[in-house]
Amino acid sequence: MSTFINMGLVSLDKRLGEVNLILEEAESNFEVNDLLYKALCRSAQVLLSAHFEGYLKDLVKNSLEDINQYSSFKDSNFFLKKRLCDYFISAGKVEKSSKENHQRTLELIEVFDSLQTKFKREYFFYSDNKNPKASVLDKVAEQFGVKDFFKQLKKSNLDLIFSNTNAENINVCLSMKNYLLATTENYPFTTTLDFLEIDELKIDSDNLWDAFLSNLLKRRHDIAHGTEIDNSAGHRTISEDKVKVEILMYAFTAFICTKTNPEVQLTT
Repeated sequence: MSTFINMGLVSLDKRLGEVNLILEEAESNFEVNDLLYKALCRSAQVLLSAHFEGYLKDLVKNSLEDINQYSSFKDSNFFLKKRLCDYFISAGKVEKSSKENHQRTLELIEVFDSLQTKFKREYFFYSDNKNPKASVLDKVAEQFGVKDFFKQLKKSNLDLIFSNTNAENINVCLSMKNYLLATTENYPFTTTLDFLEIDELKIDSDNLWDAFLSNLLKRRHDIAHGTEIDNSAGHRTISEDKVKVEILMYAFTAFICTKTNPEVQLTT
């Protein structure tokens, strides 16, 4: 039986297939029917952003479902445990950063370790109607124990995505997709971050991923709120953006997978 994360990756293909259909239709109407072409491009732009957001929400849910199904709260990493406990404790009047609050969290973790505790997506940060901007993704990743996701991303080999040709990016995307499908088929996952070649000594530079994501979401926002009538992006640009978005989703998935595995590896 496939894992929930693996099924989510398969579903992602169907999500992005819808965008491809619209872009193909847009291309066939390029310089033929300008009104239809612009409408199709705007539709593809909005749908791409919607599927990006939808996949990320599903990823959080699916990762927790895999833990619930194949592992346990007790064997999960400390950050996931802490987030669940903080959800209940933070409702009180004690400041979140206080020592008393921290002690309560540790005590509650100890209690939950002895019970059949299940994770729920509602306990994790990803509010509905929340734009999946870089700070939001960083926050979601942090709850799984991933520190500074975007900073790590820019220290990886994926920073080359913005200097690659689209054909090169398609090859990178396909390679990442096949790797994740293979390493998430069973739980615990065998996914590692080695393929990203993260270099902690790499000098910080402008975060191109952050800027890319901000621009993508701004275009979606302008279209959705009617402030953009003429297209700021044609079908070729949106098609190239789709590949970058897919690569970003695969990278985020890899990080989450490494933190979804049990702290003590299960034996078969």
